[in-house]
Amino acid sequence: MARRPCSIALTLDDATILCADKFGDVYSLPLLSNPEEEAAFFNENAPKVYTPSADITTVHSGRNRKILEEQLKLAGMNQQPKSKEPMKFKHELLLGHVSMLTDIVYTTVGSRSYVLTADRDEHVRISRGLPQAHIIEGFCHAHEEFVSRLCLTKSGLLVSGGGDASLFVWDWQKYRLVERLAIREAAVSYVGPQDEGSFKVAVSGMWSVPCSEHDEILVACEGISALFAFKVGAGATHAAGGVVPLGGNALGVTFLSTSSPGSCTAVVSVDSVHQAGSTSKVRDGGQRGPRLQLLSYQGEGQWAEGAPEAEALDWFSRWAPEDSRAAGTRSSEARDGQVLGAADEKALKAVRDVVYSVEHLRKRPGAED
Repeated sequence: MARRPCSIALTLDDATILCADKFGDVYSLPLLSNPEEEAAFFNENAPKVYTPSADITTVHSGRNRKILEEQLKLAGMNQQPKSKEPMKFKHELLLGHVSMLTDIVYTTVGSRSYVLTADRDEHVRISRGLPQAHIIEGFCHAHEEFVSRLCLTKSGLLVSGGGDASLFVWDWQKYRLVERLAIREAAVSYVGPQDEGSFKVAVSGMWSVPCSEHDEILVACEGISALFAFKVGAGATHAAGGVVPLGGNALGVTFLSTSSPGSCTAVVSVDSVHQAGSTSKVRDGGQRGPRLQLLSYQGEGQWAEGAPEAEALDWFSRWAPEDSRAAGTRSSEARDGQVLGAADEKALKAVRDVVYSVEHLRKRPGAED
């Protein structure tokens, strides 16, 4: 991609990828390339041979003659003026934001499709679907901090969250706020910070629970070793959520269906490198936890540890042996939980920058936007 991707989504036919990048652009590209279409795209967008528009009969001043000589020299060497390297695959620019994009959701209502996008400048934007994604239908305005995640519930409500104290629930087709979910309140109750007044949350993930009879979501906040379960559409101004404790900071969630109706398994990716509740402190070598935690849905927002699939996923969940390449370049001192070498610190910083980047979206007082 031309810029670093920050979020992707698939169209409902699973044929097209929508890719949002950090500079605010959204591109569409095919999931599976077609050689004939690729060839036609490259022929249509092939760089043209550079030829000067002027010639020796139209240039009279000495300065312009020298410029023309340089241009003719470049043309003779079959060189072109330097330009940015284009993306070497079929793609189409769909829409753009002025600010950094953070998340994208694709959905359909009846025969119409929509692209929902969020950015660092507190915007939730509703655009038409392909091929008219450049047309803006409207905005959902209420956020005062960055918006990092969007989530559609089973009934079609939109939940947006980021750096604010609440999650916002929208009737997005009418751009109307219908509910607030107190994510900061739930996080404070679980974490118990020493300085509660300055405690802030950064929403790193939101997932709709597919097996629930109601609109339920799971929410992860950066650097917090728990998931927060909310029932959406309850009507309360500040609905409180349940807490699902984890053995490490939550990184991602996916769901597995089961044979039992109304039941499913949440597979939670947890940070087994950093200490639970911290984004900087590294665990001792002997305290490595599993990479995955499996939770069984019990109904009404309740989850229980363990699931039948745990044994099948144990090979990935458990920490790799220290002498394997998967364990990285940890020194002998680091294995005993004491000192990290320079190579280890560099590797850990690279991991930290990828895994814990949401809080960096928050604008600092006095800093340039």
